[in-house]
Amino acid sequence: MIKITLGDEEKGYSHNQAELNGDGVRLAFPLLTVNDRETRRLDQLRLMQESFLLQMVREEWFSPEKIKQRLRQLQLHPLADEGVKLQFAAVELQIPAGEIGEPRKRRNQLYKDFQQICRRTAAGWKGVYPFCDAGSISPVMYFLIVMKDNASHKNDRAEHFARELEQNVESRLRLGLAAGIGAEYKGLKRLKNGYASCLLALNGSRSAIPGSGTGLVFQSRASDRLTAFSQATEQRLTLSLEQPASAAFRLELDSLFTLEDDAASQLEVCRFLAQRTLLILGGAAGKFEYGGTALQKYLWNSQMTLAACTSSEHAKELLQELGQLVMAEVSRTQAPGGRELAEAIRKYVKEHFACDLKAPSLAALFHVSEAELSRLFKMHVGIPLNDYVTKLRMAQAEQQLQENALKCSEIAMLAGYSVTDEFISAFKKYSGRNPKDYREWYLKRQMKV
Repeated sequence: MIKITLGDEEKGYSHNQAELNGDGVRLAFPLLTVNDRETRRLDQLRLMQESFLLQMVREEWFSPEKIKQRLRQLQLHPLADEGVKLQFAAVELQIPAGEIGEPRKRRNQLYKDFQQICRRTAAGWKGVYPFCDAGSISPVMYFLIVMKDNASHKNDRAEHFARELEQNVESRLRLGLAAGIGAEYKGLKRLKNGYASCLLALNGSRSAIPGSGTGLVFQSRASDRLTAFSQATEQRLTLSLEQPASAAFRLELDSLFTLEDDAASQLEVCRFLAQRTLLILGGAAGKFEYGGTALQKYLWNSQMTLAACTSSEHAKELLQELGQLVMAEVSRTQAPGGRELAEAIRKYVKEHFACDLKAPSLAALFHVSEAELSRLFKMHVGIPLNDYVTKLRMAQAEQQLQENALKCSEIAMLAGYSVTDEFISAFKKYSGRNPKDYREWYLKRQMKV
């Protein structure tokens, strides 16, 4: 029997210490006030929202419609609207060189305070969604901002938000920010373009001359090439990496970096295209690097190098070298026997269990037939794919029911069920109790511990 264990982010919120009630009975969880329960409910929802936003900008999409479905489940409805106008902002806490070597505990607390300020500031703005990379060693927060549909005046929500955040960080932490605002895009299909332009602006802010301004850098909206990175381009580059086919990848880079603009504009576009391609490299590595995240981190840390490229040939050379590393990892994962590939698929499923995962979609993502995927998964994981997804979802639901903060309908949505009755039926089949009875049974059992 396989025991499913969720990571800290998947659990959302956990209590490690028991408490005593007035009668000296040890409880697994402290008694909660209405406000406490609401705070925990919002914290759990926020963690899942942030995790999914990071997945959206860093990974390959298996279906735009399924992406929209998951956004609605996570109560991010505005992002799923047709024709929504979006803009990214990124801010990095600027720590003086003399303080970088401070004890890790102090640095970690500083980062937590910074994140808290960012989230509280965003909470005061409708349509501003914060997220971060929990594995990053750099204190950076990202914000996906829904732009107002008003053509009568300049749409400068992102700038106003960034300047308010800058003031809040300065007043609380006495530190400055490097901040970049990406180009505005319409619709989810160009979401990653907006994210890449935001990263490029942040890199420009990092390299700005100290004291020359507020540290806020905008990505130019002037060049059409900044919006020309299409889904078809992404698919061709991804396929050449995951086949893997070095010559095809090189040809795609040659085609992508055919630039005819003036020198200044050419360099700006070149750096954008390099950053956008780096996201594809990272997405491929994330799928196939099953044994750790060393390659993904190395790729991510290559941002500054690519942002400093001096020509299209320089950018292509750097990307080709990084591409070779990704293709080597893909080849190792696709080795005969299928154990490594099955483990990569299992890892992907565990990270995306709440999405509407189906064998045909996964087979297309990993470039195998549906029959081969099912065979490999059952052989090396030990249970069929659908059963594994169900176990992950039920483990998530059990955790949330034990936390006793969310409604059954909310737990259903977070576990990946759009229809509550379907969740209740699946949970009862899995545990022998419906969710309400399971929660009552669990809480009574804890009272007796």
